[in-house]
Amino acid sequence: MKYMKEKTCPECANHCPVSALQCGKGMAYFGLRGQEPDVDAQTLEARLVALLRRCGHHLHDNAGRGADAAALTAALTGADKAALETLLQKLLAAWKNGA
Repeated sequence: MKYMKEKTCPECANHCPVSALQCGKGMAYFGLRGQEPDVDAQTLEARLVALLRRCGHHLHDNAGRGADAAALTAALTGADKAALETLLQKLLAAWKNGA
């Protein structure tokens, strides 16, 4: 692995351990870009989690740089946004209740 002397990733504020990188920036920095979850070759549930993680990373990176909510959701129609809000609220409620 590239940069074996480093114990934590310097690419974002999380400073993940090199053995447990959590974002694309860290994976790219350490030359592991090809080892990200393969969204096309997993179960539906694994694909959804991988997509949520990718969206979360994008939001984390861009909202921190001042991107506004309208720009971050511009690809969605009003109906898409309403459906997504409902589904995300449902997930959060289930996770809060220990599901």
